[in-house]
Order: sequence, then C-alpha cells, then structure tokens
Amino acid sequence: MDIFAKVRKFKRHTDQISAHGQTYHIPFTVSATGELLHRGRRVVHAGSSDYLGLARDPRVLSAAESALRREGVACTSSRLLCGTRESHLALERNLADFLGRDEALVFSTGMLAVSGTIAAIASNPEDILYIDRGNHASIFDGCCLSRATVNKFRHNDPDRLRIAASKDPPEAPKLAVLEGVYSATGDLCDLTRFVEVARALRIRLVVDEAHSLGVLGIHGRGAAEHFDVEKDVDLVVGTFSKSLGSSGGFVAGRSDVIDFLRFVSRQFVFTAALSPVHCAAANCALNILQQEPERRALVRNHSRQLHEALVSLDFTVTGGGGPIVSVFVGNEDKTLTYFHKLLEMGIVVNPFVQPGVEPGGDLLRICVSAAFDDDDVFKIIEAFASLRDSHLIRPLELDPVTHQA
Repeated sequence: MDIFAKVRKFKRHTDQISAHGQTYHIPFTVSATGELLHRGRRVVHAGSSDYLGLARDPRVLSAAESALRREGVACTSSRLLCGTRESHLALERNLADFLGRDEALVFSTGMLAVSGTIAAIASNPEDILYIDRGNHASIFDGCCLSRATVNKFRHNDPDRLRIAASKDPPEAPKLAVLEGVYSATGDLCDLTRFVEVARALRIRLVVDEAHSLGVLGIHGRGAAEHFDVEKDVDLVVGTFSKSLGSSGGFVAGRSDVIDFLRFVSRQFVFTAALSPVHCAAANCALNILQQEPERRALVRNHSRQLHEALVSLDFTVTGGGGPIVSVFVGNEDKTLTYFHKLLEMGIVVNPFVQPGVEPGGDLLRICVSAAFDDDDVFKIIEAFASLRDSHLIRPLELDPVTHQA
C-alpha cells in the first residue's frame, strides 16, 4: 500500500470546513495599534496566551529591535557549535535567579524544551515515566522519544499515581511529569498531594509551568511557588511564548542535570539556537514580570470574574484559578458551531476537539490577559450569555476528575 494512502483518506479538516467554515488557520491581521482584526473588524482576543500583555509592550519591542540591529535575525548555528550568544547566557542567568535554581537552559521552542528534557532524562529501558492523561502533547512526544516504560494515570489524580507507582519495582528510576496549569481545562495541578506521593515512592518530579509562569505565586514563579513546594520539584520546564510574550523554551534545575541536558538532549544539540531577538524580548519581559506584580493580579481578577459569571449563567466551567477559563460543550460539532457564533460577535476563543482533548471533552478555552479592560471582559460574558439565551449551550454533567461528559 502507498504510504500516502492515509493522506488521501484524511478528510476531517475539509469536512469541518464544509460544515462550519474555516475554524483553524484563520488569517487574522493586526492594526497599527496592536488590535487583532478579523475581516477588518476589531475582535476581543481571548485565544492568545499573552497573559501579561507583554508581546507588544514598548519596552519589549525596543529590546527586540536593539538585538535585531546588533546581532541580526538569527544565529544560524546550533548552541553546541557556534550559536551561543551572550543573550542566551544572560537570559539563562536571569531565569535561574528568578526561579531559584542552579542553572537554566534555553531551547528554541517550548515544545523542544519539554520533549527534549523528558527524552534525555528517561533514556533507559529500566526507567519509568508517569504521565497525567491531561498533559500537553509535548510531554507525550517526549515519552514517545524516550526508551522508558510509560504509565498514564487519570487526570490530576495523585491517588492513581500512587497506585501505579506502587506496583512498580521500588528500585526502578522513576519520573513523573505534570503541568502547573493544565493547558486545555485550566485546572490547577494538585501539586501538594502529588509531592506527597513522589516523596513516599522516590519519584522525581518535572513540572511544566507554561501556563502558570508569571501568573501564579507571590513572585510569579508558577504553581510550585503557589503551593509552596518548589524545593520538592526537581525540574521546571516552560516557554517564553505565553506570559513572556516571546518565543522559545527552557528547563531549570540542578547544575549537573542542566549540564547533562546541554550535551545529551537531542532537541537542544541538533537544532538552531534561539534567535537573539527572542532572547532579548523574553529577558526584558522577565524583568517587567518581576517589577510589575499588578499584571498577574489583573489576570487572576479577570479570570475569577469570568469564571463566576459563566457559572452563574449555568455553563459547565473549569479553570479560573490561573489564566484559563474553559467552557465544556462535550460535542465536536456544537463546539465548532459555538466558536463561529462567538467570532461573529467579535470574540476569539480556542475550540478544543480531538485530538486536543479526549472524546467527550470538547470545550471552548478562554485565555485571559492583563491587556483586557473591563469592557473586554463584559463583551466575553455578554457573548456567552447570548449563546445561552439562544438555547445553543446546555449545562453538562461531567465527571469532576476526568471532565468527560
């Protein structure tokens, strides 16, 4: 059989377009003042992970422009060979200091940072990985690239991790990978209880703080700081493409582990270095994050307001403790219909269907930003109220752990 046969059979996207119009890869434009435009009209951008509103901050733009003029567009080499610049080292030092870790290592994307860390650390057949079923695709990809045995446990359920790990040999090297804030549902990870299980069963912990960095914790260090368990988390991974408004990713932890990854992680060694432009932007944003705590306070306030309003409108809602509020629909066709209805009303959200979520977990994800004003929040609430009043969305009874209809 021709290996391209699967390509000819792939009609899901065209079927979606036929039924609903274009949902994914929609071309948006940006106005001179930074507003998102759809067909020439300003829309409320509740689908962006620019949580602190720093992607177009004048200070970040200035730092990026200076780096562009000084160092050019790209390094055109891997970090291992001749692609390391002072901008990488400065960002790594700043990250390590901010997170209270020995060292940090900057990758070209967050996807590479997560998958490259897992694949390099869990590289032996005797290693065992424990993965939350609600984890991001980058974590699952890291597992596929590792040589470890992979055990998946029920979403955000420390007891299921305990049961799974208790069945494995006590002497086996073990690693659990969690998200501080889960990217689809917006749930806060039950880190306090996960740490208790990890301590008892000698499991190393990696926490992906992609959606919690800059938003959670007194200083914005993420979920581990929020739950006061930073000393019990072995490695922190994350991205610059959310709260830091740039691009790239990182891992931070003990010096010996970071040095190991610097030479062993294929996703670090065999890819071109992150552009100095993105390094400069991320470094500037990291400084602003520390100087302006009111930004994360705004995100949390907006998130709480949206969560409470949508619950009062009888929607089935999760998240709200971090920058994500998700409204469950439980059906792909309805989810795409509601996405387009909201877009017509000037609201951009993220429609999550398979494979982004498991069957029955279809949802609309609202990403909250410090750049929202009160009017933006009101418009989002008003648009969902319109969906409810038109009897389009009904409340769902969901399993409180799995979030399945």
